[in-house]
Amino acid sequence: YENYVEELKWMRENGIFGVKLHPEFQHFVLDDERLFPMFEEMERHDMFLISHMGDPRVNVSGPARLLPIAKTFPKLRCIGAHLGNWGDWDYDKIYPLTQLSNVYTDISSACSYVKDPKPLLKILHTYDPTHLFFGSDYPIWCPKKELEKTLHLGLDQQLLEDILFNNFAKFYHYKAL
Repeated sequence: YENYVEELKWMRENGIFGVKLHPEFQHFVLDDERLFPMFEEMERHDMFLISHMGDPRVNVSGPARLLPIAKTFPKLRCIGAHLGNWGDWDYDKIYPLTQLSNVYTDISSACSYVKDPKPLLKILHTYDPTHLFFGSDYPIWCPKKELEKTLHLGLDQQLLEDILFNNFAKFYHYKAL
């Protein structure tokens, strides 16, 4: 998009501080360097990036695609959705993301695809606990059902409260009304 600077400015002026990308649906590669000027502009204005992460059928998103963005723009807060790699929760692939202070994740569309949550829990517990968010991936999944699955993960109460609200409230600079 040629006018991304103006569009990002309009977004900020209207209370929108993040950009969601879905490389599979939008038909591009997440780490395409033509996007880097936009990421730089987002970083300059404390905006955040949330991206769909991973699809075992194609290689346009996922941990290896987010890493160069997060490393190049260390102040750009990046949310790698779906614990960092939807449909391919290979710990070794996701681990490098968990070590970056500007990378966050959500648990959307994770519990729906596994019978044994142990691999997901290993990944979840590798991220900084303040970098975890709840996500339902609505309208694909029902938020109530996703919440029920989250409650059945056996997380301790404080971590659960942080994932469900506290972490994103801090991330988004929430101020009580």
